[in-house]
Amino acid sequence: MSTPPCPLTPSHSRRPSRPFPPSRTIRLQQEVPAARPAGRAPRCGPALGLPRAAGAAAAAGTAGAAALPSRSAVPFSGRPRALHRAADGIRAARRAGTAAGRHHSGRLCAHRAGGPRRRCPPRAGRGRDRDRDREGDHDRDQDRDRDAAAVRGGGAQPAPAHLRAAGPRPRGAGAAVARAPARRCRCRDLPHGVHGAGPRRGSVQQNVERLFTRFVEEGKATVRLREPAVDLCLSKANVINLKTFLSAVRLAHQGSDTGVLPLSPLVPAKNSDVEKPKTKMIITSRRDYPLTKSFPFSLEHLQTSYCKLARIDTRVLCLKKLRKLDLSHNHIKQLPATLGDLVCLQELDLHDNHLEAFSGALCSSSLQKSLQFLDLSQNQIQALPIEFCQLRGLVQLRLDDNALLRLPCRIGQLSHLRFLSAARNKLPFLPSDFRKLCLENLDLFGNPFEQPNPLVPNIQLKIPLTLLECAARATVNHRIPYGCHLLPSHLCKDLEVAKTCRCGSACLSSFIQITVTMNLHHVAHTVVLVDNMGGTEAPILCYFCSLDCYSQFLDRHLQSNG
Repeated sequence: MSTPPCPLTPSHSRRPSRPFPPSRTIRLQQEVPAARPAGRAPRCGPALGLPRAAGAAAAAGTAGAAALPSRSAVPFSGRPRALHRAADGIRAARRAGTAAGRHHSGRLCAHRAGGPRRRCPPRAGRGRDRDRDREGDHDRDQDRDRDAAAVRGGGAQPAPAHLRAAGPRPRGAGAAVARAPARRCRCRDLPHGVHGAGPRRGSVQQNVERLFTRFVEEGKATVRLREPAVDLCLSKANVINLKTFLSAVRLAHQGSDTGVLPLSPLVPAKNSDVEKPKTKMIITSRRDYPLTKSFPFSLEHLQTSYCKLARIDTRVLCLKKLRKLDLSHNHIKQLPATLGDLVCLQELDLHDNHLEAFSGALCSSSLQKSLQFLDLSQNQIQALPIEFCQLRGLVQLRLDDNALLRLPCRIGQLSHLRFLSAARNKLPFLPSDFRKLCLENLDLFGNPFEQPNPLVPNIQLKIPLTLLECAARATVNHRIPYGCHLLPSHLCKDLEVAKTCRCGSACLSSFIQITVTMNLHHVAHTVVLVDNMGGTEAPILCYFCSLDCYSQFLDRHLQSNG
C-alpha cells in the first residue's frame, strides 16, 4: 500500500490551493549576512530587512543558522510541533544573542562581536521598554498559534518568523501575516568608542573638521564640528588655558585616552567671573575708538566724544537697544535718516558739532515717541523744520549757541516739554504758539529781541479774501479732516502752519501781524534773565484775521496804557 502524497508537496495529480513560493528559502538564505569579523559592532535591530532574531542568528555564525530549520527538513506529521520548537529557538536566540542584545532593559549585551558583556546604564524609560518587550513576546506567541492553526486548516505552510519578514509575503485567505517588532537601538548613553559604529553625535573623536587658531593670542578660536555641523566660537579666553584646551581637543580627535588629556578639573564659575552683557561704553579719544571691532549689540549707553567723527558710524545705527547716544564734541555735519530706526533711543546729545540743519525725516520716525532729551547746542543751525513739533515726547531741549532766527511756529504742540534753553541765538521774537507751553525752566539769555510796537502793524490783508483763503479758514475752523490723499502736499503744509487770531479763528496768508510784550513767567516757573538789565520779558508775535479784531485789541491796549 503506497503512502499518500503530502498535501503540501507539489505533484501532477494534486496541487495545493495556495502553494508556498519554492524559491523563498533559497533567496532568504542568500540574504542572510555572514558572520561579522571580530572588532566590528553588528547593527542592532533589523539587518538587511530581517527582524532582530535573524540579525542575532547571523552574528552568532553557523550556530544561529542551524537553529532555523528549513521547510523541507521537517516531516509533515511533526510540523506543528517543529514550528513551536523553531519559534522557541528563535526567541531563545534573541534573548541570548551576543550581537543583537537588548539595550536599556537591564539585560546583558555586548556591542562588539565576541566582546565582553556589560550591563547598560539604566534609562528613565526602562520600564516602558520592558513592557514593549513583553508585548512583543505576546504578539509572537499569537503569531505562532495562528501559524499552527493555518497548517492544520490545510492552508499554505507559513515560513518561520525570521524568514517571513524578509521575503515576499504569501497571499491568500489562509496565509498568516507575521510582524516583527522593530525597535531602535539607543546607545547614546554609552561612552564613545563602545559601540564602534563611527563618531557619536556630539563627540570629539574623529568629529573635528577644522580648528581656527589664527587669533589664539587674542583669546579667540573656533572649533568646527562635523556632526552636528556647528562652529564653536571661543572669545575673551585666557590664552594659556585656550591653548591647553585646543591641545586637548586635538588629542581627543585623534582618539587618545581621556586619562592623558591635559584637562584641568572642572570648577564652577563664580558670579564675579561671569561677564555680564555690556550695556555702557564711553570713548573720549580718537585712539580708543574701535576701528576693527564691532560695538556690543547689548549696549544701551554709548558715548563717543572728542573722536573727530565727520559722520555717524553705521555700526552705531545697528544698536537697536541703545537708549542714550552721546556724539558730542565731534565734526558731524549731517544726520542720517536711519538714525530714526533706533526705536529705544531716549537721549541724543549732539552738542558741539557742525550741524547746519535737523532732518525733518527724523521728526517723522520712531523718535517722535521715544526721544525725550535732545541737545543741539553749539552747532550752526539757523532754523528747525516744521515737522520738529512732531517730537511730542520731548521733555528737555537745548538749542544754545546756534544761529537760530526763529523757533518752530507750532512749538506749543510740545506738551511734555519742561526744560527749554535757547540762549545766545539770533531770535528777534517768539512765535505766537509759545504762550501754550508749560515749562519748569526757561533760558533765552543773549538773544537780540526787538522792542515791541503794537502801533506799527504788518498788514498782509487781502480784501476780498481769495477762495483759497476762505477754504483754508473753513477747513481749520470746522476741523475738517484732510491729508495728502485728499489735497496736494503743499496745501497740507500751508494748513499746518496756519496762524491763529486772538478771536480763535484761523488765517492762512491774509492777516495783520504785530509784536507784543509777554512776561516769561506766564509760561515757565524758573526764568533765566533775558538780558543784563534783569528783564524777564520778551516780544511775541500776535496775529489778527481782520481789521475788526485788530481794532478791538488796539482799543484795549491803549486803555490799559492810558
